[in-house]
Amino acid sequence: MSIPQTTSPQIPPKYLLPDGLSDECKKLLTTLPKERSWITSHYFYNYQGLWLLQRQLGGVLACQQQFQAQESDIYHPRNKS
Repeated sequence: MSIPQTTSPQIPPKYLLPDGLSDECKKLLTTLPKERSWITSHYFYNYQGLWLLQRQLGGVLACQQQFQAQESDIYHPRNKS
C-alpha cells in the first residue's frame, strides 16, 4: 500500500495576483494611455508601443528588471493557456 503524495499548489508570482502589482507598476499605470477592452471590462495600457493588460504589464516590468541577457540565451515566450 503506497501513501498518496500530495503536492502543495504553486503560488503564482506577485505580478499575477489581483492586487500583486508593485508600487512602481501602479505608479506607471497612472501615466500610460489606456483603452477599455471591447470584450471585457478590463483596460489595456499602452507600454512601449504594446497594448497590455494590467497583469501583463507587471510581468513585463519584472522581466525587464531581472533578466540579464547572455549571448547564448534563446528567448521563447508563450501563452500558458
